[in-house]
Order: sequence, then C-alpha cells, then structure tokens
Amino acid sequence: MNFKPIRCPECNELAKGTIDTVPGVALFTVDPDTGDAEYDGETKMNWDGQECLTDENDMILLCCPNGHNWPVVLEGDQSQVAVKWKPTVACGTCKWEGTQPQLAADLANSENGLAMLSPGCEVPVGDCPVCGSWAYLKSKPEESAKLVTELRNALNTFVGVKLVPELLFALGQAQAVIGAWFDGHPISTQAIEEAHKSIKRALEKAVKP
Repeated sequence: MNFKPIRCPECNELAKGTIDTVPGVALFTVDPDTGDAEYDGETKMNWDGQECLTDENDMILLCCPNGHNWPVVLEGDQSQVAVKWKPTVACGTCKWEGTQPQLAADLANSENGLAMLSPGCEVPVGDCPVCGSWAYLKSKPEESAKLVTELRNALNTFVGVKLVPELLFALGQAQAVIGAWFDGHPISTQAIEEAHKSIKRALEKAVKP
C-alpha cells in the first residue's frame, strides 16, 4: 500500500501511522436492588473492529511523530487497511450501496450481459452483490471527469513557482487524487474538490523565484 502524501505538510516528518478507532465495551456493575450502575474502570476492546478514521472527504488520516494529522490518498493494495469507505456506487434495483471493489462483478465480467444496454442509457459499473442487478456510480462520471481535468490543468500553475512545503503538499495531494481516480479507486468528488482547494490555498502563499 502507498499513502500520498507520506510526509507531514506542517513539519515534513514521515508519517508514523494511521489514526484509527477501536470499539470497546466500558464495563459497569449494576446493583440488583436499586438498578444503579457504576463503571468498573475497565474497557474490553474489540480489536477486530479497528478501522482507519477518515475525514469529511472520505480520505484516510495519517499522523506524524509531532502530533500533526493530514488527509491522504491510499494507492495500491488496500487489503491491509480496514476502513469504511463512503458508498460510491448504488444498485439500480435494491437499496444496496457500497464501493466498486465490493461489486459481484465489474462491467466487463457482468452476468447481466452488455447487450442489455441501450444507446444513450446510463452505463453501469457492474453487478450488485445483493440482487445481481446493475449498479451505478452515485456521482455522475462526467462531473468527476470535469473536476479531474480542472485539477490537472491547475497543476500547470506550479511552473516557475518556488516549491515551499505548502505547495509540495498540495502537489502531492493533487497527483495522488488524479492517479487514484484513473486507477478506479473510490475517490469522492469532494476529495477532488479539496485537492483543488489545496492548490489555490498554496498558491496564495507562493513566491516567485
């Protein structure tokens, strides 16, 4: 797996890990006569339920040795990371929502048959794992494609600009989002927009060499 950017945008230290949440049961004792409960001071942790914390844009958060945290894009093998991705695809028949890796089959291997598609119809991304019907992207692909194109164009504004830490972070974030989107990873339109905003914020602090 590969996290981008891997260095802290504030202090440039390498990340030391993901910020995770772990569910637990805070134990208490109940008085059988009065029904009053009092905590025992012990919590049993459910380590099987440990998951990476994500921000409002569905991006995993890393932290550095100095306590800073920042959002990143995950690339490559995602099997080592436990995270609840926000739904990016939805079934057109039942109420199932999820991500593309959860589909029963992608479009190329669909059991529904590509011949069922009619000219001008919305193109599905694969088969629903619950009922087997077509599943579709929740956000329109043309909307994401437009945002990614704008993001790629925005990278040209880095030409002739001194690469201060804020710009390096924005550049890494933008390139990671673009790469992940073209690789088919679940990247929300909000994440693309946030990368665009990072470039704008960084350029406001930019200094021409």
